[in-house]
Amino acid sequence: MFNKPILSQKRSLFDIYTANQFQAIIVPARTLYNKWKEQEPSVYEIVTVSDHKEFIVVKDLRDEQTYKVFYLATDNYIEGSLIIGSLIPYANYYGFLYSTIKLFEHDYLEVKQLLIQFDESKTDNFPELLAEILQQGGMEINQNKQSSHDEVAQLFADSLTEKNIEDAIILKGIKAWKKYCAQVNPIIKNTRTYACALEYYVQKVLLDNDGITQDQLAKEYDVSKNTVSTNYRKIYNELK
Repeated sequence: MFNKPILSQKRSLFDIYTANQFQAIIVPARTLYNKWKEQEPSVYEIVTVSDHKEFIVVKDLRDEQTYKVFYLATDNYIEGSLIIGSLIPYANYYGFLYSTIKLFEHDYLEVKQLLIQFDESKTDNFPELLAEILQQGGMEINQNKQSSHDEVAQLFADSLTEKNIEDAIILKGIKAWKKYCAQVNPIIKNTRTYACALEYYVQKVLLDNDGITQDQLAKEYDVSKNTVSTNYRKIYNELK
């Protein structure tokens, strides 16, 4: 992590950056900045998302403490899902340092138990914990097929979030997709065609939306309508 020593220099990336840039940081901000070094990565549950998508409230699974976090315009957050990252304090809210890892349909209690086990072992090897969590959710690290399955879920979730579809529906769609992948284990060449087909499945089957068409969604995803139709039939026939 950014605040852990690098073997060759025995200083962390945070220490190196501070040595070069600390004088450039305005005095009132230095107290907050110094707190960044104390922050450790953890797993958070997304408790609420503000109506205007300005902030989210997350709960640390380690100690149940909640934080108000700035909503990045480039991100999409779903209530009830989990997210891995390092929170850092700002003046009136928190923010995630660097990128985050989103967990869909992971079991809350199982992830919390993993955190407790690692805390009790006093290990600071967070990558090992991360690997355990990802594998617990059925993800295989560094395997292209699984990565493409996850990308489909993310594209689907992003699209429905932008359309203000209820989080519960999005999670049901992701659950349906995971079930399909578990049963079929599809080899995916174009993730957008499957994401589009999954959205059409959710719109038709879960939302009973007769106003949506495959042609309309295909244009949104910039993919072939015929391919979407084929993939939709695969998903529908497997899950019916």
